[in-house]
Amino acid sequence: MDMQKLMVTACLIGLSAGTGCDTAAHAPGAEAAVTRRDGHAHPMMVEWKTVDTFEQLLGASDLVVLGTVVDRRFVTERLYPFSREKGRRLTAKEAGQEYGELQLIESTVQIDQVLRHSDRAEQWKSGDTVVVSELGGKLDDGCLAVPDDKPPLEKGDDVVLYLSAAGKPGVFHQVGGWQGRMYVADGVVHPLAARVHPQSQAVMPFDGMSLDALLAEVATRPAAPLPELQPPGPITNPAP
Repeated sequence: MDMQKLMVTACLIGLSAGTGCDTAAHAPGAEAAVTRRDGHAHPMMVEWKTVDTFEQLLGASDLVVLGTVVDRRFVTERLYPFSREKGRRLTAKEAGQEYGELQLIESTVQIDQVLRHSDRAEQWKSGDTVVVSELGGKLDDGCLAVPDDKPPLEKGDDVVLYLSAAGKPGVFHQVGGWQGRMYVADGVVHPLAARVHPQSQAVMPFDGMSLDALLAEVATRPAAPLPELQPPGPITNPAP
C-alpha cells in the first residue's frame, strides 16, 4: 500500500497543500511559493481559521505571553490514519508503513510575562519556556517552505503571542494563524497582520500602540466565545 498522506487540523488551523511541487490547488488563504535559483518551487496553500474580534482572540487563547524567541528547530511529525472501527488514530505498530509526514518548525519562547491564561495553562510563569509549533520546514530538496502570510518566528524576536494548547505538554499553536502574533520593538507593538493582512479588524487597531497600553487591554478586555465553526472536510497532502 502506498503511504497515505494525511491532513492535520491543529487548534484553529486548516492546511491545504498544493497538488505538486510547482503548482497549488486554489483555496481561500495564501499561496506560498518558495523558489530555488533553478526555478523549482514549493507552493503552500493555507486556510487559517481566524477570529473576528480581539475579544474572540482572547477567548480562544489558553495562554497569552510577552516573551523572546531563544531557539528554533525543524522537526518532522508522523501522522497515523484514523480508524473509524476503533474510533481513534492507529498506533505506530498498528499502522505499519501507512502514515504521513508533516514538516514543522518549533520555536522555544522564554516567557517574560504571563499576560493571561486559562485553567489549562495556569502553571506557566515568568522565566519558563514554551514551544510554539508552526507549519513549514525544510523539504528533502533543501527548500524552506512556509506560508507566505505567516513566516516562522525567528530567534531574537520579542513578541506578544496568543496561544492555544497543542495537545502535547508545553507545546502551543498561535491562535488564528497570523493573528496570534504581535512584534514588540522599542516599546511599540506591531501585529504580524500589519505586514500580511492589514485589513484585519481584530488586531490592526493595536498597530503602533505602546506595549503598556496593549498589556492593559489584554488584562481588562472580556473574552468572547468563538463563532461555531463547521468542521473542515478531508484535505490530502499529496506526494511530491
